[in-house]
Formats: sequence, structure tokens, C-alpha cells
Amino acid sequence: MGRQIESNGAGDENPWRASLPETRRSKDKRGEPRFGTKLRGGRIYDAQQRLICHCVVRDRSANGARLLLPKNVAPPGQICFFDEELKELFRAQVRWRQDREIGILKLRLVTERWTS
Repeated sequence: MGRQIESNGAGDENPWRASLPETRRSKDKRGEPRFGTKLRGGRIYDAQQRLICHCVVRDRSANGARLLLPKNVAPPGQICFFDEELKELFRAQVRWRQDREIGILKLRLVTERWTS
């Protein structure tokens, strides 16, 4: 995994988190730590597993991820997300959207070692 960039704990035990501006630290609403990634790709599919778009995985946690989408793409609230590094396909819920980024919550593993 990548380096941990923020913590959801009460203290600033993580030096990366302590170096963030106060406004960014106070907006942290995740239930678990998020880890930065190197340039990693993913794919977003609809419920029938038809490709919507490719995306960049900005960072991820045990139960979710922050994804960067191409311009003019607005996926539905329920998607399938393929993690190209892990080779796993998940059903996921879009929890938030901001500009070209979305935050997803992994709901259920559809298949491991999926190759599409």
C-alpha cells in the first residue's frame, strides 16, 4: 500500500495529517485511514457491467476509494468498480461528488481476479 496521508483519529499522531491545513483536517469524515496510491487505474461499470469510463484511483481505504473521472462523466449512484491493481470487481455506492472526483463505498466483492 501507499503512505498513509490522513487519520480519522482524535489526535494528530500522524505527521502527514498534522502538516495539513486545519480546514482540511476538520473535514475528515472517513471511518478508516486513507492511503495514497501511485498512479493506479480503475474502471467504472454500470449495474449490467457495461463500461462507463476509466478512472484514476487517487487514494483508497479498506472500504472505499477516491476516484478521478474524465470530464463530463456522471456515473449513477450504484456502480461496479474494477480495481486494476487488485484485479477485483466490487459493487459500490457513490457517496460524494466534487468536480471530477467521486468517493465510493465498496458494498460487495463481485469477483476476485476478474480479467476484462
